This record gives sequence, C-alpha cells and structure tokens, in this order.
Amino acid sequence: MQRESVYQYLGKGPPGTTIHYMRKVMGWSQRDLAGRCGLDHTSIRRYELNKGFTQDSLEKVAKVFGVKVEVLFCPPEIAEVYRLPKKVRKEVFAILRHVVNVYWQREKNVP
Repeated sequence: MQRESVYQYLGKGPPGTTIHYMRKVMGWSQRDLAGRCGLDHTSIRRYELNKGFTQDSLEKVAKVFGVKVEVLFCPPEIAEVYRLPKKVRKEVFAILRHVVNVYWQREKNVP
C-alpha cells in the first residue's frame, strides 16, 4: 500500500503549532512525547519549531495523538476536535456548521 505524502498538506498550516498544543493538552514534556513516539526529544523540539520533520516522524506523532497526519496541519483547536470519539466529533461539527450558518444569515441582514 502506497503512503500518502504529507507534503500535500504544506501551506495548510504548520504542524509544529498543533504538535506543541496537543502535547501541552496531554500534559507531556517534549521528552514524554519523544519517548511515546520512539524519537529523540530534540526531534520533537525541531518539529514544534517546524524544522526537519519527515513523513515517518509525523506519522509516529500522529499515531501517538490518535489522529491522522493531516490533522497535524489543522489549527490546534480543530485538531483537538479530531481526538474526540467519532459520534461526538460529528455532533461538534454539526453545531459548528449551524453557528456558521447563523452568522452568515445575520451578515446578510445587516444594512
């Protein structure tokens, strides 16, 4: 099975910000995350600075967080939603769609 390249996600947002955010949410140090991924803590530091990540390393990090690689390229707040159980995640996105629709409806009615 051919792997999907992470480079298609470049430009959608730097993964380092999301990796840092998710690591902090979990209460882990860079060493903690590195140990769980089987990587060196200096690698985690580089990834959080958006330097020197590889396909394999991002796959390891994503797996530890329980998300797909592309989620690491989302804004941190959205990435966190992907960690929720699928049923809850669908409900959250339904609520967000509703909020966005209400916003645009109000914008249409503003003189």
